[in-house]
Amino acid sequence: MAKAKAKAPTKKAVKKVSKKKVDTSFDWNNVGENVRKNAEEISANIMKNAEMIGNNVAKNSKAVGDRMTAYLNRNLK
Repeated sequence: MAKAKAKAPTKKAVKKVSKKKVDTSFDWNNVGENVRKNAEEISANIMKNAEMIGNNVAKNSKAVGDRMTAYLNRNLK
């Protein structure tokens, strides 16, 4: 039997990637302005959510209180 000869793997062509010049200038004023705007938005959302949660708690506690009163007074009629 004749031995099979191993073939050398073929090399694939590699494309050279052109490097683009990266803009390294950075405006820190814009960063500060964006952070301030985000903080104001977050604060407004937290206040709105807290108010909504407070209203829901008040509404639910009244409903629970009414149910408890009805339950306790069920046999007194």
